[in-house]
Amino acid sequence: MVAAHLIVLVEDITLAKQLERQMLLTERLTTAGRLAAGVAHELNNPLATIAGCAEALQGRLKEAALSGRSDLADFPTYLGLVEEEAYRCKDITGSLLQFVRDPGSRRMSTDLNALVLKTVDLISHQARYAGGVLTTELDDTLAEVTVNEGQLRQVFLGLASNALDAMDGQGRLTIRTRRARRDVEIEFEDEGPGIPEEIAPRIWDPFFTTKPPGQGTGLGLAIAQGIVTDHGGRIEMQTHVGKGSIFRVVLPA
Repeated sequence: MVAAHLIVLVEDITLAKQLERQMLLTERLTTAGRLAAGVAHELNNPLATIAGCAEALQGRLKEAALSGRSDLADFPTYLGLVEEEAYRCKDITGSLLQFVRDPGSRRMSTDLNALVLKTVDLISHQARYAGGVLTTELDDTLAEVTVNEGQLRQVFLGLASNALDAMDGQGRLTIRTRRARRDVEIEFEDEGPGIPEEIAPRIWDPFFTTKPPGQGTGLGLAIAQGIVTDHGGRIEMQTHVGKGSIFRVVLPA
């Protein structure tokens, strides 16, 4: 006679499942927190422009009240900047939460030279960059390209701000445009400290930043790369420690 034995093992996995759910929830909350911090960081630039314009308008009103004059010639320009940047804040929140907008969203023929000049104008209204020098070298023969202007402005402002931050807002930033075979290139060259070799490969990683706590979350370059890639282009980087860096946006012409 063969004796048959049956062993039944019962394991209560309720606790393990609960721990797994808690870990997933914690991960989602952490990611959401980082994204929220990224939203706040990316909104700093347009909000700084809005604040600067508002302060300028208030100053003009006070001067007019004291002198009895009513010279409001600059008001349309300042109000136009406030309106543009307010709408850009809305675009940025959408871009950050989704990382990039849907391909092809609101694209139209755009003058990149004009977009560069608008970027310089917006940067110049920010007090923390008052000590910096912004120069442009623009190719007058550059053809218009089909892009989402708001997204490209976000990329240009981000690259320009990063360059000026690297120089503590004091050095020279040169922005160039040129035609290169079937592409157009927009270069941002700074005179900063450059990027160390051991850090350079990581600058494109989401949430990686070399800025002090509270001043950056590392989402800017990741989002910029996503936007440019979505337009069929790429961002290139050249850096020399102690001599500065060049970030080059390459877009199909």
